[in-house]
Amino acid sequence: MTVISISRTLQSSLSAPPLIQIPEITPYRTYEHVPYVAMRMIPAALGVATIPLAYLTLRALDCRATTALLASLFITFENGLVTQSRHILLDSPLIFFTALTVFLWVGFCNEDKHEPFTTNWWSWLALSGLSLGAVVSCKWVGLFTIATVGVSTLWQLWTLLGDLRVTPRLFIRHFTARAICLIVVPVVFYMFMFQIHFLILENSGDGDGFMSSEFQHTLKGRGMADTFADVALGSQVTIRHVNTQGGYLHSHPHAFPTGSKRTSFSNHLIRPSTKGNLMQNNKSLFILTAI
Repeated sequence: MTVISISRTLQSSLSAPPLIQIPEITPYRTYEHVPYVAMRMIPAALGVATIPLAYLTLRALDCRATTALLASLFITFENGLVTQSRHILLDSPLIFFTALTVFLWVGFCNEDKHEPFTTNWWSWLALSGLSLGAVVSCKWVGLFTIATVGVSTLWQLWTLLGDLRVTPRLFIRHFTARAICLIVVPVVFYMFMFQIHFLILENSGDGDGFMSSEFQHTLKGRGMADTFADVALGSQVTIRHVNTQGGYLHSHPHAFPTGSKRTSFSNHLIRPSTKGNLMQNNKSLFILTAI
């Protein structure tokens, strides 16, 4: 399990699941107290670790050693994977955990053919579930890996269902074991990563504007003052539009040239730097006035 954080004031918005949480690095900008070496070491190490996993997976699929070695060499010198492992990106951990999931699942399938419900059988299955949780905790595109293992699981259950030697009670055991290890375990692992993320990153940051006001209110050092739930006339309010990624309503110091000729407004993802908008009552109509 690897959790990376630049600082406790890292932006709280989640553009990806939090197992390997890497902040956005803007080129041509100096960042202080940023562990570049450690941040690049983890993608590089996981990229290197993907190579023996490829070899072991092919050997587990009964491929010859020369075939597995040749495939490992192809991965070693593949230009895209080499370049990807050199950058501070989420793709290298994603590929590693995907390769790990395939290796563990192949090991489970091999064990399932010999004798189910042994210690090794449970170990391969549980580790496969943990690896699935790690895949989807890196990037949500890991759901495709879960779908792949899910299709394989359905095929196994369908085969067991048609086997007359398998009793209904034994089939239920197979189904329950796979449901616990391949559904419950990944979900618990995924939620546990979020718990760790929220425990570590508890302070306010630049990405607060992407989160709901309720969540921002739980962060330390927030710029939001305690307010009442009910909005009264004369209140200063900040309005967000939910369907546009939480964009804020910005008021501008100039009015529309035609039409209502009132204050112009626009939608931005950044919290307004002005005080907000003033709620006023004008002949039973509630209007917003820029302040």
